[in-house]
Amino acid sequence: MPVVKINPKHTSQKCPKCHHISKANRKKEKFVCTNCGHYDDADINGAVNIKLRGLKKLGIDPTQLPPVRGKVTPTEITAT
Repeated sequence: MPVVKINPKHTSQKCPKCHHISKANRKKEKFVCTNCGHYDDADINGAVNIKLRGLKKLGIDPTQLPPVRGKVTPTEITAT
């Protein structure tokens, strides 16, 4: 799997739907786009933007990928 370095600038403030960037979009743990109303968990929103930048850098069209559905459940990992 390739590792791609991504500039994180504005990833927590950018709407992945309409691409509007504003500090007002991010309110602590919540992301609500002041332009289109898209909302999500702020960390998830930032991760989506990083993923989209990485795909673009690799020349992959995200609309051609199969949708991912389901809930992510955090798991605690302990070093041995």
